[in-house]
Amino acid sequence: MKIVHGYGSSGTGGSIRTAVRDLLAQWQREGKVVSVVHGENWSIFDAASQALRARYPFLKNEEDLDRGNAGVTFVEFPADTSRIFR
Repeated sequence: MKIVHGYGSSGTGGSIRTAVRDLLAQWQREGKVVSVVHGENWSIFDAASQALRARYPFLKNEEDLDRGNAGVTFVEFPADTSRIFR
């Protein structure tokens, strides 16, 4: 899933971006999310990006690849999403 949360107008990252990323980090620690790649790291040179793109070939030419877009986050959820909202 690609989440477009924006960067925020403050120049330091907005509150929506921060809240989304904090929640995703928590979910990843709890095993509710398989992987998270921040848009600024979404690159052919980033190991997590490479792994995600290998598992999902349709991401090979994703439009934000190598653009350093801090206003998006890529998330891989487990196949069984029932545990996310427990």
